[in-house]
Amino acid sequence: MMNTESTGIEKSAAPLRAPPGLGLGTRYNSRKIDRKAAILELAVSFPTLNPYLTGTNARNWDINRFMADLDVLCSGARHAKIFVAAVWDPDWPAEHGMEFRVVDAISVWDAAHRGAFLHWCQDPFWP
Repeated sequence: MMNTESTGIEKSAAPLRAPPGLGLGTRYNSRKIDRKAAILELAVSFPTLNPYLTGTNARNWDINRFMADLDVLCSGARHAKIFVAAVWDPDWPAEHGMEFRVVDAISVWDAAHRGAFLHWCQDPFWP
């Protein structure tokens, strides 16, 4: 539900908040979580990616397999996967003819997806 103030700018009814606990960046940088577990936790935080992560764990994580079905995804899931790939390896998207465009992603993501992205922004990491 959106409400409009006298400025005419729409505001979310509820502010986005990061989940409780230490952020991924803090846990990764302090070695409380390894790089594959961290990237999987980031990927799982985007709701549309959960069906594509079934059976994936830190031992069998593979960026190429994760990105293999990109052409059949809705735009929100596609943006989320490209973002996760860019966090995993900042060169991967460009090497495969794509880029993460934050404005395009934010324009199609729902609150849960925007929240996952903002949570990463508050405590970023690059494994």
